[in-house]
Amino acid sequence: MWFLACSFGTGDTYLICALWRAFEAQHGPATIVVAEHHAPIAQMFGVRYEVGLSRPMAADFQEGTPFVVHPSRMAFGAQIDALTGREGFSQADMYRLLLRLSPDAPLAKPQPPGPWQDQSIPKGRSVVLMPHSQSWPPAPPEFWQELAKALLDRTDLDIVLNSGSLQPQGSTRVRSVFPSLEMLFSLMEHCGWVIGPNTGGFACAVSAEIKASKTMVVQRPATIPFEMSPTLKLTQSFPYSHQRKFDGFDYEVDEHELIDRASWAPAIDRIVASRPPIAPKPKRIVRGPMSVGDIVDRITILEIKAERLQSAADRLAAAREVRELQEAIQEIDLPAELVAALKEANIRGWELADKMYEDFPFGSDWEPDLTKASDRAVAVAVAGLKAHRAMMDANRDRVRARQQIDAASNSLLRELKSYSVA
Repeated sequence: MWFLACSFGTGDTYLICALWRAFEAQHGPATIVVAEHHAPIAQMFGVRYEVGLSRPMAADFQEGTPFVVHPSRMAFGAQIDALTGREGFSQADMYRLLLRLSPDAPLAKPQPPGPWQDQSIPKGRSVVLMPHSQSWPPAPPEFWQELAKALLDRTDLDIVLNSGSLQPQGSTRVRSVFPSLEMLFSLMEHCGWVIGPNTGGFACAVSAEIKASKTMVVQRPATIPFEMSPTLKLTQSFPYSHQRKFDGFDYEVDEHELIDRASWAPAIDRIVASRPPIAPKPKRIVRGPMSVGDIVDRITILEIKAERLQSAADRLAAAREVRELQEAIQEIDLPAELVAALKEANIRGWELADKMYEDFPFGSDWEPDLTKASDRAVAVAVAGLKAHRAMMDANRDRVRARQQIDAASNSLLRELKSYSVA
């Protein structure tokens, strides 16, 4: 039995709970130990947990019992990337490493929250402001007061604050609400727009794919610049809280950086002017009937992409899709030699296409009229025709393998071609 002790912030507990199922599948039973106020996070994921951080923990463990806790403060992004050999190493990647999980170990999503019950807050016509942050230097209270005033003056939106100290005086369109994390998710979806700092609650809302527009305000930490990259643009040099490139979630966040007092007004103008669509349309996955050969073909192509694409983000995205497709056919007994033949044909096609893109780059100028072409142009054209014929041969082998997989698996749908591949 493992104990995973979540002794740090909200976002850390969220990530440990999200990786719990992957951890148990690889290492065996695990109990997550959380602080009492983090118990709702564990409940959202349906994990096995205990409340134990409010008392000394030494007595809870026998000698030799393994457990995992949060490491030192995450910093020095470029150095961590270099040490791990990963592009944009994220906070989720950190926990995968600590828990000895594969780099593509899936993050589970929490159970969807129930609907927000207080209908006095206008649904779809409100904005949640989250001014506080315990894990990152927050913007000063005066900034949030100015932002709230601008939203009241220039929009028809009501404002919901998770702070009682910042409420503008005399406005009936502003109220303070202090829900638990799971009900905060409900409130965000009810309102339709959330604005907050780089904090655990905001990061969890992003990872949970809350159906609301999301705007982040990042205060540059002037007191600790040596720990951070030169800019705090989260999509580039500080990807730890929002591992948008790697984990398959909807990480579309509108980001605004505050450098000094003079940057407040322009940032507020941009935020108010942007007024994103309330409750944006969710990302879609279309599911429909496919032949078994179709699915295996796509899996082998994605496996090649997961190995050969240049971008680490794209490689991991391909690996995620492989996982999802493999689940669809996990109960089908597929002949290994046919799957290997299909992948080999796709590898040949991939390498031939790479060669053609190299020899015939987009925009290249070569003469199609071979009667008037130079010897070099004729040679290039002949090489291109030979490469094209080689790709046709690889594609025939690919189609043949797909048809054989359809037949071997008794697939209802089959690969259909008008030409012979025998």
